[in-house]
Amino acid sequence: MDTLRVEDLWDQDVFGPAGERLGRIEAVGMTRDRVPRHVGLRSAAEGSRLRFYPLARVRRAEGRLVLSDAPP
Repeated sequence: MDTLRVEDLWDQDVFGPAGERLGRIEAVGMTRDRVPRHVGLRSAAEGSRLRFYPLARVRRAEGRLVLSDAPP
């Protein structure tokens, strides 16, 4: 699997394993070496807080970013 870069993540939609849209990436947390480690997105429900998920849970599948073990 290729490594995801900030350019691959920023402002992209994220989907759950079943194909449901979870939200759009609005923040990328990085290490000191500027390597992406976390992504921040709001849930599809308006007014919800930004949540961060480990990048290890995000993968590219069929041209989409998919969050494994998607939150309810």
